[in-house]
This record gives sequence, C-alpha cells and structure tokens, in this order.
Amino acid sequence: MELETDMKKKLFLIDGTAIIYRSFFAFIRNPLYNSKGQNTSAIYGTISAFLRLVERYNLDHVAVSFDRKEKTFRHEITDTYKANRPPAPDELISQFEPIKEFFSLIGLKEISCAGYEADDVLATLAEKFKQDYDVVIVSGDKDFAQLVDENVVLYDTSKEKVTDYEGVIEKYDLKPEQFVDYLAICGDSADNIPGVKGVGPKGAAKLLNEFGTLEGIYENIEKISAKGTKSKLIESKENAFLSQKLATIVRDVPIDIDDDRSFLFDKTKLADSIDFLKKYELNSLAKKLLTYRDPAIQNKIAEKQQEFKTEFDFGEETTIDAELTDESNGIRFKAILIDTIDVFREMLKEISDDKIVAVDTETTDVDPLLAKLVGISICTKPEKAYYISIAHQMADNVPVEIVLEGLKKSLKDKLIIAHNIKYDYLILQRAGWTIENKVFDTMIADYLLRPTSRHSLGACSKFEFDHEMIPIKNLIGVGQKQVTFDMVPTDQAADYATEDANITFRLYKLFEEKLIKADLYNLYKNIELPLFYSLAKMEQNGVKIDTDILHEMSKNNQKKLGELTRNIYEIAGSQFNINSTQQLGKVLFDDLGIPPIKKTKTGYSTDVTVLEKLAEEHEIARLLMQYRTISKLESTYVTALPKLVNPETGRVHSSFNQTVASTGRLSSTNPNMQNIPVRSEMGKEIRYAFVVDEDNIMIAADYSQIELRILAMLSKDEKMITA
Repeated sequence: MELETDMKKKLFLIDGTAIIYRSFFAFIRNPLYNSKGQNTSAIYGTISAFLRLVERYNLDHVAVSFDRKEKTFRHEITDTYKANRPPAPDELISQFEPIKEFFSLIGLKEISCAGYEADDVLATLAEKFKQDYDVVIVSGDKDFAQLVDENVVLYDTSKEKVTDYEGVIEKYDLKPEQFVDYLAICGDSADNIPGVKGVGPKGAAKLLNEFGTLEGIYENIEKISAKGTKSKLIESKENAFLSQKLATIVRDVPIDIDDDRSFLFDKTKLADSIDFLKKYELNSLAKKLLTYRDPAIQNKIAEKQQEFKTEFDFGEETTIDAELTDESNGIRFKAILIDTIDVFREMLKEISDDKIVAVDTETTDVDPLLAKLVGISICTKPEKAYYISIAHQMADNVPVEIVLEGLKKSLKDKLIIAHNIKYDYLILQRAGWTIENKVFDTMIADYLLRPTSRHSLGACSKFEFDHEMIPIKNLIGVGQKQVTFDMVPTDQAADYATEDANITFRLYKLFEEKLIKADLYNLYKNIELPLFYSLAKMEQNGVKIDTDILHEMSKNNQKKLGELTRNIYEIAGSQFNINSTQQLGKVLFDDLGIPPIKKTKTGYSTDVTVLEKLAEEHEIARLLMQYRTISKLESTYVTALPKLVNPETGRVHSSFNQTVASTGRLSSTNPNMQNIPVRSEMGKEIRYAFVVDEDNIMIAADYSQIELRILAMLSKDEKMITA
C-alpha cells in the first residue's frame, strides 16, 4: 500500500539503529569511502533514506531513536539475549556519531532511554500519540509488526513499502496482536530468542490461528493431534514463555515527553547540513539538497547555494571529462541524472525534436532473461547524455511503468542506436517495451569492419577515439566483493551509464560512414542487422530439457565411472587421484614402468595423444580414455544442463553470439549448443534430452566443412578420415 497524503497529521518515528545497520551492510561488498579513507556507507545510506522520506511525504512531526550502549532489561531476564551477535565492525560504529550529528543539525529530536532499546522507545511514543496522529514507524525490523493497528503502520525505506494491519495478516497469516506469540514459537536467531525448537513460521501461524494465543496453545495442548508438534511444544514450554517476554516490545518506557512540540520538524533546516555533507564528501546528497523542488528549502539555502556550487562545481548537471590532452580526441559531455518524474518529463521535452537516440540499459545480470532493469541511459547529442534511475537501492527512482510509457511514446519515430542491441531488446521487452523502431547496432557494425578484433564498447572507444572508458569493476567490484548494479550510488551509476550511451552515439556516425565506404552497408543492413531479431527470439524461446533423462544418465555414468575406477586401481596396484596428471604419470611411468612418450615442464604428459598411443598395448590406457570421455560428458553436459534451466521458464536459454567468430559463423554459450556430441552413443543420449512440446518439432542442423570431408575421401588419408 501507499501512505495516504490526505490523512490526519502524521508522526514519523525513525528506528535510527536499524537504518544505519541496513545502510552499512547494503554496501558491504563495495563500501563507500571518501578521500580521507573514511567509510561513509552508513552515513550516505541513512541520510539518503531520510531525504527520500522528506521528498516523498510531508514530514511535519518526526522523532528518531537509537539503541544505547548499556544493557537492557532483556539482558536482566537472560544473559543469552543477543549473546550470539558478533561485535559490530569499527567502521560501522564510527558512523553513528556523524549520523546523530546530522539529525541534530536539522533539528530532529533524538529520544533514547537507558535500559531500553530503540524499539521500546518508539513503541511508547506510538502508544502515547496514536490517538492524535497517524503514526508511521520507519524501520525494516519485523518485530514492529506487533504494534500495527488502525493508527500505526510500518514503512520500510529500502523497499519503500508500507505495511498496515491487513499487510501483516497477508504476510504472516496472523493478526498483529498475535505477532509476539508468533515470535515466541518461531524464535529469532538474530536476537538469540530460542522459541520452540522444530516449529517454524507455518506451524506457528497454524497453531495461533487455531488456538489464538500462546497461552491458548498450552491450555489446549492435548487437542494438538500432530504428535511431533505436541512433544516439541511440551519440551520447549519454558523457552516459549521466555521468548514471549524477550520478543515483547514494551510501551511504557519512562520518557519525559507529554506534548508533540518536541517532534516539530522544519524542513528548511536541511540547509544547515550542507557544511556537514561537504565535510564527509557526500556530493550527490548535497546536490540533491541544492536541486530540491521545495520552495521553502530552496529559499533557506539560497544564501549557501552559490558558495557551495562554486566550490564543488555543482549544478543540475555533472560534467564528465576524459583525462585527455587538448590534442587528442577528447570525449567531453554532460551527464544528467534523472531520478524524479518531473525531471524525466523535462528530459522527454528536451529530446522531442531529436531524430536519433542512443539507448543503453543497466541491469543486475549479464543474462537478459534473468536480469532486472536498474536504469536506462539516453543520448541524442554528443555534448549531453541522461541516466534514468529506475531500481537503485537506497535512492530516488522513476517508476519503470512511467519510464517505459514515456520512452515508448517519445522515441516512437526515432532511430534507436545500441551496442549489442539484442541484449537491450530482450531486457526492455521483458520490462514491457518491445522495440519496433528502426535500429542500428554499433557492435555488429564494428564486427563487419574489424572481424578479428574485440568488439566490446570499451574496445571500440579505445580504437576509434583513444578514450579509456570507466571499467564496470570500479563500480561493482570483483570476486566475492562484487555487488549488483542496483547497489551502486546513482551519481556514480550516471557517470558510467551516460558514457556508454554517449560513446555509442558517437560510434554510430563514424561506423555508418565506414560501412558505406567499405561497401559493407548492404550486408550490414539486409543480413547481419535483421538477424538479431531471430536470435533474440531463439534465446527467448529457449529449448526444453527432459531432466529425468539426464538424471538417469548421470546414475548410469556414476556406475560406469565406479567400475572403471576399480579396474584402473586393480591394474595400477594402488589407489590414486585419476584426475591428477602428476599422480597418473607416476603410476603409469614409474610404478608400472611403461616407457614415457613425452614430457612437460611439470612432469610426464598424459594427454589424449599419449593415451591413444599407449592404448595400443596397455589396457589401463584404454580404461583411462573411457574414464575421461564419460567424466567430461558428465560434467560438461549431463550434470551441467539441468543447472542451466531457467527457473521461470523451465527451459535452457542459450546465448547466440553474432560477433565472436571471425569466420562469420554463429557461436553459442551457456550452453554451447554447437558442441553437444553427436557421434558417440552417449552423445546421442544427451541429445535425446532436448525435447519439444506437443505439436512441435525440433530441427537439429549440424554443419561442418564439407570440402574437407570430400578431400579426405578422395585422398584416402587415414588421419583426415579419422578427423
């Protein structure tokens, strides 16, 4: 649901601790640091969430609470409460005081109480003032569900989701007033609340729907027919009632607030945080303040705005300058972030008369059938590009429906340029926009012009303009620390994404002329470009896999491999790692005394040519070849194919690559449909796993170099015939 704007006045109660923790760990794989080496992830995330709240709703009355360092009354009940939690990272702890400083600067009331958690303080305030206000508790902590009633709702800043009374029922299948007992049964591992061991959320909801309360469950324990559940409840009765005490958020914290004047929030005091944002180098947040569309805020910061803009060169646009000398082909343009509906509509007006537009999508995955659309970059002129934020976490976004509807209408008669348009086509189609425009793909154009080169946008930019583009790893990281693009701050995302669209736009003009000059334009226009539609449809349709066939094959393969392993060990006279070339070499050439055929830098060679030669006289070599063949097919196809089945479609969707092989042929990946074996019996079995729906047929088109086959037959050359 959405918060109504015509309700009685609202009191926003912010769970500061929960938002700080969530903000810090949202960036844990790719933390934000300023030039002083300070981690600012939590500061950025918390303030960003608050500013979105201010912009989205009319905040007149606000309070914030933080957990205190002292132990609470729950620790007096049991010293095991939260005892399983590791200490908070120092980089997180160090950000609490700056965040409190920010809230203090803008006049926000912080209310805390020794011996109690922030949850208890906020619950007490909600209870005290809910008759006069519609209370909005701002937190992602599920424990607050117990407070929800006709006057109290929850608001999750990361999901921008409101949960009311019906929302709790829908999510947990029980009423808010039953939620404490729900936690008493389920427990909460985060707080080390034990609950009833072995009874989960569904079981807890079922019991409470039948008996109403925890007390009701134990009063009717003999009526519970499921013996396992009954015995678990009896065994954990003491823990259940202990958990009930620990999970209950108290509503009578001794805080000295009797009227609502402490909660009055003056939005214009946001201007007083500009120096703070400058200090921590939170430039994108400062820019947000400077461009707020609230007259009251703008009037207050007018006196500070010019000084700050001059120092940081901020305006409504951010300029990206390539680090190139004046003599080089410098790529200079303005990157404009679009993160509100009003600014998006202004952008559509600006580009309305342009006839050519470069489009690039930013997503969460390289697989277009699994990826989530995060943003779209647009470029219609070389000096300017836009990035539309659609699904960034902890940021302002333009709803995807509004973006697609607006672009579909605005770009209807324009030529759309993209680099690897097949990917963008599939992404946008899944999101709700099927591109029917005339299109130009700069990647296909580069493939025709330089078939033996790399065709990534970065490679094209470097070759044509001597311009190094921003590496994606600078934004999302690598390895275990890699994050998805929706977790990248929008100002950084805008710099990166607009560069993609801008370079693509520049390449179009260049490549169109080059294709015509090289007499390749007709080939490009009539054969290569139209092919992408067919390939996109093939990828989208995918192919059905009978996983039962593959599972049965895998069982048989394991039996065969086990038998081969035993026979190999028997001949070798010892057990060893068959997949280790060093151990295998030792067994064959040292232990068994077989004369080695060739050596490598690390020892004896046991490659296929060696084993084929040895197989003429040695049974163990023949067995090893069989083992390797089965093992390779097992790992490459039999067990791999089921893992590639798309969970949404139940099919395997291979990617068909038009611009990889320099010979002009197609290639495919995930899986490689062209390498599925055909000659061996096992290969044929694997192919039987590719099936079709009823009333459909499958065409398997295998191609090979027919001329070489003819030459082999005419020459009768044994090696050519074997190949």
